Amino acid sequence: MTSEDERKDSHGSLTRSVKMENGRRYASLTVFCSAVVTLVANITFPLLFRGAKGSDTLTLHHAASKKDKERISDDASLLSLWCFGHLVLAAIMLGTFLVHTKTQGIFLLSAIGIPWALTQWIPHAIVGREVIRKGGSAVILTTIHNSFVSAPQVLAGVLCSGLLSSSSKGIEGGRVVVLLRVSGFLSLATAMLIFGLRSNVKRSI
Repeated sequence: MTSEDERKDSHGSLTRSVKMENGRRYASLTVFCSAVVTLVANITFPLLFRGAKGSDTLTLHHAASKKDKERISDDASLLSLWCFGHLVLAAIMLGTFLVHTKTQGIFLLSAIGIPWALTQWIPHAIVGREVIRKGGSAVILTTIHNSFVSAPQVLAGVLCSGLLSSSSKGIEGGRVVVLLRVSGFLSLATAMLIFGLRSNVKRSI
């Protein structure tokens, strides 16, 4: 087995292959931790939402349209939770300005499991409710939903390709860190849009 000293170059620094090996090991650990957080969040948040829903709907005015009011209130609650998820993602991405150790990086990126779990669940829950309610227009709603899921992914792919192919001279942390920080600002913008949508939904109650 090669010792740590034998894996250093003449200047006492770890060789490139060793750095790559360490990077893969830390990346694997981070992905595993993020997956665990995502699993726990996917189980916990729906249960919390169901528990809170009962107390929220009791405050609505009794009327013939009570069922619609409950549905709208539930949608507003889901949008609030989704907005929270994007704010968490923004805090994580912009938190890269404060990270200086491997442990901090693993902890920060593992927390991405929280907003990722909410994004996997909430949009589909809202669209699913609308599909059940409107029936005949289910195909149109599903098509629109899929389009709005795919289009940002294409734009993000183009943006990432452009940034990763550009020069990283003078960029602290490299191009990947810049991408994370850009995504943080985009998450803030997304949270603002969701909050505006939530406000419109609340006004319709």
